[in-house]
Amino acid sequence: GFKSKQSRAQEDEKGGGGCCSRKKCLIIVVLLLVALGGAGFAVWWFFFKDGSFTNPWASEDRGLPTSSPTSPPLTFAPTVTSSPTSINDILDTFCPDNNSLEARRFVNTQRGTFYVIEIVKFGSDLAKSRYEAYKNFIKNDIIRQAGGALVFDFTKDGGRNFESVFIVSYPGGNAFREIMEDTTMAPILNTRKSLLSEDSVYFATLNRDVPEKYQELANGPQFYSTPAFILNNPEYYNPVAFFVHAMKFLGTPVNGREKVALFDASTQDVKSKNGIFAHGWFDIISTCRGRTGEFDQIRIESIKTFEEMGDAMATNDWVEAQRNREAGLAPASYSNYAYYTDFGNLYHPDNFSPVWSPAWSPAWSPAMSPAAEV
Repeated sequence: GFKSKQSRAQEDEKGGGGCCSRKKCLIIVVLLLVALGGAGFAVWWFFFKDGSFTNPWASEDRGLPTSSPTSPPLTFAPTVTSSPTSINDILDTFCPDNNSLEARRFVNTQRGTFYVIEIVKFGSDLAKSRYEAYKNFIKNDIIRQAGGALVFDFTKDGGRNFESVFIVSYPGGNAFREIMEDTTMAPILNTRKSLLSEDSVYFATLNRDVPEKYQELANGPQFYSTPAFILNNPEYYNPVAFFVHAMKFLGTPVNGREKVALFDASTQDVKSKNGIFAHGWFDIISTCRGRTGEFDQIRIESIKTFEEMGDAMATNDWVEAQRNREAGLAPASYSNYAYYTDFGNLYHPDNFSPVWSPAWSPAWSPAMSPAAEV
């Protein structure tokens, strides 16, 4: 049953016995080494030849990118148009429908300080970021050139009526017109329009009822202050939030303005004692974007704390006066609170303008501030 050495050797040379001959095995091993060496050389040539690794599938013509597309830069760098654009052309484009004629009339005839009020909602988080860039451009470049000022910059995430309120002042129609006719503004305004899901822009003047009738409401904080400053100047506290009141007064059969004035007169004392102050009441003169005549007045009032606000609203004076307010306002009116990035106080004694009425200016004194008594 055993094979001789000679017969086993003959079978090995013929490839029998279930195993290759030594010569054939050696040839196969050599071929495998050559193949592996060639593959290694190809990998080196394809990936590392230039001294650094590159992924050929990341290039534009080889399939999927290695990362998601980058967002557009959050900047409003000026882009010069081919030729200057007149203010009338700007407003005809920026103020849609029937608003442009009224806006043109206001800008071309306004001689004194006026305010541009933007109340908007965003279409996306990216739109929100780009609108912030637009606001920074207006704050840092435009209003400085025009001799204007930032007055209020508020936000309210997910607000039902708005997500941002942005108010700046201009010294007059001429200054505003010169800025708008600059060759950089048309593309900036066009970009701005594309960002917003809801967009209202009003031209307004400052209402004088507070300094003339409700001086107790004028002594609120006038600017953002540090804790150390507040410690030495308690009347300049930082509000926890602000009220934004958008008001449409009823006409006949009731006089809505008179009804609301009764509320204002009845609540100025309880408001001031509980840290609620008027920072700016704006009479809307012209609507640029939004529904014409939707609102007559936008009011900005500070809230020292929500607890004190609740105390004020729980008083009998407020509850009774609120009936007059409700009777004087149309259903479209609303009141929401917002948080500030920047704020001012157009009624504070330190901001008093002698152009108004010097007769009552001596009565304004920070020492009399009800906030200092709290």
